[in-house]
Amino acid sequence: PGSVHVGFSFLQPGPWGRLGNLSVLASGAHLLQDMGIMAIRQGGSFAKSEDYFWKHWIPREAASMPSVTWRKDIETGWGPFHLIDMCNALAIEPVVTTFASPVEPLDMGDFVEYTYGNASTQWGKLRIASGHPEPYRWRFIELGNEQYNA
Repeated sequence: PGSVHVGFSFLQPGPWGRLGNLSVLASGAHLLQDMGIMAIRQGGSFAKSEDYFWKHWIPREAASMPSVTWRKDIETGWGPFHLIDMCNALAIEPVVTTFASPVEPLDMGDFVEYTYGNASTQWGKLRIASGHPEPYRWRFIELGNEQYNA
């Protein structure tokens, strides 16, 4: 007797159906490769809300972002670091789209240090402590999604 409220549930196959140790369906990942995809931009509604601000996704596994998109409510456990990891594993170029307002320039500098810094830096040390010892590899970043989000 009692009740249970589930706020977020995520189902995935075992290691046999995932891309390495990532939360990525292997068949979908291989389809991207078969199609010859060379770059993936995760933007749109993911970059529309300040909930998507990259600092909210540390540690990566703890993140869950509620969002409102095109008259539907969604909740996702897929953030910028998931995109980068998947793209790196597939040799696809990740294009990171971030929430642009009210983000300060220092926040973007922190992002670069978090993704590329070593253990001697504040943000690199945090990335390593969060379970990602190797730097995230990316070259392109978009600040904002559309004109009204810049």
